[in-house]
Amino acid sequence: MKANLIIKYFLFLYILAISSFEHYFRVTQPALYLLFPIVLLLQILYKKKYNLKSLLIIAPFVIAVAIQSFLYGTPLTFAVALFIRMLTIYLCANIIGKDFTKIFINTLKYISAYSIVFYLLQFSSSTHNLLLSICGLFSNPGSDPGFVVDRPNFIIYTVQALDNNQLFYRNFGPFWEPGLYVLFLNIALYMNLFKTQKLFNRTNILFLVSIISTFSTTGIIVVLLTLTAYYLNSKTVTLKTRIFWIVLMIFTIPVIWSLPFMNEKVSEQFTQSDVSYSRFGAAVVHWNIIQDYPWVGLPIDNGATFSKYTDSFTPNGLTEIFTIWGVLVGLIFYIFLYKSAKQVMKNIGDVKNATMLFLVMTISLFSENMGNRPIYILFLFLPLSLNYSMQKRVNVATKSQ
Repeated sequence: MKANLIIKYFLFLYILAISSFEHYFRVTQPALYLLFPIVLLLQILYKKKYNLKSLLIIAPFVIAVAIQSFLYGTPLTFAVALFIRMLTIYLCANIIGKDFTKIFINTLKYISAYSIVFYLLQFSSSTHNLLLSICGLFSNPGSDPGFVVDRPNFIIYTVQALDNNQLFYRNFGPFWEPGLYVLFLNIALYMNLFKTQKLFNRTNILFLVSIISTFSTTGIIVVLLTLTAYYLNSKTVTLKTRIFWIVLMIFTIPVIWSLPFMNEKVSEQFTQSDVSYSRFGAAVVHWNIIQDYPWVGLPIDNGATFSKYTDSFTPNGLTEIFTIWGVLVGLIFYIFLYKSAKQVMKNIGDVKNATMLFLVMTISLFSENMGNRPIYILFLFLPLSLNYSMQKRVNVATKSQ
């Protein structure tokens, strides 16, 4: 593997890890500041052209925080710090460029391959205890003194500490929970399905097995949407196969819905719509916040204002975006995310299926607070970095004729 490709893999994995790995996500902001001079130097060494349009993406978010300084007394330095963090993420996207899709799929493939092994080892009490003892050798950076580790991990894998209320083990991968792991698995599966135009290859089968092993309600719903999109829209699927898939879904969905981790979980979320830590309860809390702070979101005050609405976390990333940035910037976020999905599918060569990729990326946020994390911000810059890479190749080809 060439040195520059290794660097691209490192940058992507770095952003993914500080966004979502159980071991690293508590040090997201300092990790980005540490990365800033590195990517700035790489930008110069690789002679990468800076796309000034990136400022149009960064500006709405920075302006929203800057306005908060006038409305709520938020320190203006917060806006400057946000600008540096978003610029760092853009530079990562710019350096990764046209290799993004390949790197995303391969990284999740490697994670899936070794995670399945560790997942299966948990089913033996002796190896499970061994894994837990290995986890004891690692401490999560950024944790407060006396922090109780409820998700033991050894950096590359999060081991489930089974309690009496859990019926089975779930596959966490290196992430802080299985639902977050399956979010990235579904995106990788969607990309690879339309890139290869094949369902049954080793990579896709590995992704499907990994998705099932998470036992995630949202994950299963999203993978069914992904497979339906593939069977209805893939160029290589015959009409007979499409009809067969539709009939299969008609009979299969009720069976899947009756599974305990599907039906009971959704019913529980509905009945707990008045509880903030349920997905629907979180949406209600977010709606109350949006009504009070519609323009630039909640004041950044270490959760003081947020605590007036609930004393718990609110796990609904789909609606959380509007509480962080306000309605206008929230809509801008989703517009940029759609453009990202469109550019990714354009690079794959199947732009007509971009809308479904966008839905895969957004529906998954319903149960995970990821929209404000670096990896999703990285998505926003893909239309610039991928499009520039493609344009560069077109120019080179033109000159050679």
